[in-house]
Amino acid sequence: FELSTLEVAEETENRLPQIRDSILMILPAKQYADISTTQGKIALRDELIAQLNGYLKTGAINTIYFTEFVVQ
Repeated sequence: FELSTLEVAEETENRLPQIRDSILMILPAKQYADISTTQGKIALRDELIAQLNGYLKTGAINTIYFTEFVVQ
């Protein structure tokens, strides 16, 4: 049974409030030292993927691409 891109996109859209909430709870809890290294960024990516996939039943997030990092 193969999932359509539309099914996965629809589920992701329906879960956006939970997805955004998770991201907004995880990111501010990180210290600069936690994410300043490559290993730290990989750990953050893995944590986000695991958390977000917990909400998805018809598909899964395989990777997250960071396009910009701003640390205050």
